[in-house]
Amino acid sequence: MTSPVAELMATFARELAAENDLDGVLKRVVEAAVTRIAGAQHAGITIVDRRSVFTPAATNDLAREIERHLYAIGQGPCLAAAVEHQSIVRVDDLSADRRWSEFAAATAALGIGSMVCFRLNTDAETIGALNVYAGRTHAFSDDAIRAGTLLAAHVAVAAATERDPCARPCRHATRSGRPKAS
Repeated sequence: MTSPVAELMATFARELAAENDLDGVLKRVVEAAVTRIAGAQHAGITIVDRRSVFTPAATNDLAREIERHLYAIGQGPCLAAAVEHQSIVRVDDLSADRRWSEFAAATAALGIGSMVCFRLNTDAETIGALNVYAGRTHAFSDDAIRAGTLLAAHVAVAAATERDPCARPCRHATRSGRPKAS
């Protein structure tokens, strides 16, 4: 018998495979984060490339606003996960957190009590972070962290595959598995 989290993640992996582009994958990811990570109310994705840090997908304007504060301040849990390569950055009480006091104060003022950021990475690269937010403090249990870790792993592989055309399976294959003639 498989665990409920494993079943949810298997279903999610199949859903991701049905998406045609990275934007669709990322939109589905943030939606899944708030339904599959217990305690989550808002989610966004931070992408890091050589030139910039940006949010290509978020569940709502509040998540985008939080991430705008992060980028303007230049420090916070999402950047710790994405840039400093910390696998999981958990903040149980933003009003009491002293690691990123300016970011924590701005985010708490927006009504966020806790958050967790999951590094999106493969063995070859760090892509960014999946950022999950909640209005209450201590919103994320250890089970929620495990679910988020699994979700982030699926996202990282999907994003890395989409970014590297050589890693993608042929999208022009027929049902028989043979490529279509051009």
